[in-house]
Amino acid sequence: MKENKSYIIIILFILLSAYSFCQPEIPIDSSLKNKSDKWNVKIRQKGFIGNKPSAVSFGPVKTLDTDAGRAKKIGREKENDLFWKTVTTQKSKEGNMTVVYEADTIVLNMLVVTQDLSRNRSVLGKVLNVDKDEAYKSSSWADEVVIQMQDSTLWRFTKTNLSSLVSDYTGVLKAGTDSFFIKAIDNYSGSKNRMFAMPAAGFIILHNDKQVAALQTMIRQTVWLSKELEDVKKKVLTSLIAALFAVTKLSYGNSPAE
Repeated sequence: MKENKSYIIIILFILLSAYSFCQPEIPIDSSLKNKSDKWNVKIRQKGFIGNKPSAVSFGPVKTLDTDAGRAKKIGREKENDLFWKTVTTQKSKEGNMTVVYEADTIVLNMLVVTQDLSRNRSVLGKVLNVDKDEAYKSSSWADEVVIQMQDSTLWRFTKTNLSSLVSDYTGVLKAGTDSFFIKAIDNYSGSKNRMFAMPAAGFIILHNDKQVAALQTMIRQTVWLSKELEDVKKKVLTSLIAALFAVTKLSYGNSPAE
């Protein structure tokens, strides 16, 4: 009996060791991976049931103050069929955050949208005991982020699509004629071995069609930032990345609620 326990402990140790060394990463260009600073991200939930933006820290970046206003309902849709009823509710709330990048202090104002979707059986569905895959899921994302630099320059990030699916998330960060494009990325979309792959998902940031930064939000939390960027753009992008980590909760994979 003791020998069996020893074998089990050894097997578990081997599996855990393999998992720690084989954690997947999002697919990013080698030009970014080879010429970037890479940091692991620490995230701490704030507020009751996470009703405030999370505290985030990585590399030279740390969030100091995070706060959020009261949520306002901005939309509600209800769909009924014979056996099911689906309700989708969207709420928005304003939030703010102070980011410290080395010695600089950067102020962010955010508009955060939360979408709740519930799928339940109708009265007839319960009577007939149809498929019991009732579900609830909640997503939140940064709809807008205004970044105020110490020199009073304003950068504005705007989400550019209507979907709450992680695979569809896109946005643009602009100041004057300068802009960055943000889009979601993962290691499993279109993969033949999707069912067996360990998923990794996040976002890449492009400037003039070149990857200059990336953040991984699933399985592990990691940031890559190009060493070739100007200092001011490093501060802007890391501030936006901190905001995305602080407020984003997007639905991954298949869900009975879909």
